[in-house]
Amino acid sequence: MEGATAMLHCELSKGAPVEWRKGSETLRAGDRVSLRQDGTTCELEIRGLAMADAGEYSCMCGQEKTSAMLTIRALPAQFIQDLKIKEASEGATATLHCELSKEAPVEWKKGSETLRAGDRVSLRQDGTTCELEIRGLAMADAGEYSCVCGQERTSATLTIRALPAKFTKGLRKEEATEGATAMLRCGLSKEAPVEWKKGSETLRSGDRISLRQDGTTCELEIRGLAVADAGEYSCVCGQEKTSATLTIRALPAKFTKSLRDEKATEGATAMLRCELNKAAPVEWRKGSETLRAGDRVSLRQDGTTCALEILGLAVADAGEYACVCGQERTSATLTVM
Repeated sequence: MEGATAMLHCELSKGAPVEWRKGSETLRAGDRVSLRQDGTTCELEIRGLAMADAGEYSCMCGQEKTSAMLTIRALPAQFIQDLKIKEASEGATATLHCELSKEAPVEWKKGSETLRAGDRVSLRQDGTTCELEIRGLAMADAGEYSCVCGQERTSATLTIRALPAKFTKGLRKEEATEGATAMLRCGLSKEAPVEWKKGSETLRSGDRISLRQDGTTCELEIRGLAVADAGEYSCVCGQEKTSATLTIRALPAKFTKSLRDEKATEGATAMLRCELNKAAPVEWRKGSETLRAGDRVSLRQDGTTCALEILGLAVADAGEYACVCGQERTSATLTVM
């Protein structure tokens, strides 16, 4: 049997020198082989039998020869060193190794799945030592791994310690024009949920706001920018945070609907109305005189709509009226009949 000791012996009619052979190869005494002769008795002893020791052996004495076959019954390979439980950090390398009683082919498995060598996985066997190496560990690599040799098997659990996601690309300051679209973008070391904030306020997707995440890339898009959208924005992932300032370049207000000439009867009410492209403060004038609200005069502004109302019209109220917003102005004539 493999690993045991075999003894071959024969006998001569008288004492004489002999030569032992395996096939055509002459044998010499060594660590595993002993050649003994006691008078007419000749012995060949082979210790620690290997499968390669099987074959025909001969004892030669001059022209005389006697031969016999040595058959070795193979022992199944057994694990003499089992796999050990392993713990490693995400992104690192893990090596699982075990050892057999003799060299034999093995198969590596994760659960019921047979493993193959690839970009991240190496399967190595050096004699009786078997190794599985996994590089760039991901959380999905955690589980039970087995090395299988025939009916023999050794298993161990690989545990992965998760690393917190970190920002590998921070937010950058952005400047955009009122009414345009702004995009803030950052990148994580691994896929993980994030939260977007403006100051301390958590943002939600809506008509003007889109929050997108494609793998490790996170994006905040704001459409139809208003001056009020300016401020500090942050992307938060666990304890990690990246922030940047969004600056809005205000567009000047313009009149989208001008004043129109009006005619009204003395004692009646006149209304002059105009409209801006965005809400902005205005000033009403009659000629060069700035108007103030009073008993007969009302100055109203509802968002982008501006109105001047004059009650109890007098002939003296006739003239040119203007609505002024910054460098912009619109004018019309009021006629009192």
